[in-house]
Amino acid sequence: MKPQNHFDPAKSEFILEDMHPARPWLNYLWNDEVVASTDQFGNGFA
Repeated sequence: MKPQNHFDPAKSEFILEDMHPARPWLNYLWNDEVVASTDQFGNGFA
């Protein structure tokens, strides 16, 4: 069985086969004034 998400070394990229993983992918961005969070769909808050 092929993994649902994997790294392709030939293209140096991470391939998402399923946009609905078991847990959401969260990215946190911050500096001295603002903190923001976004998920794999671009939804988030600041």
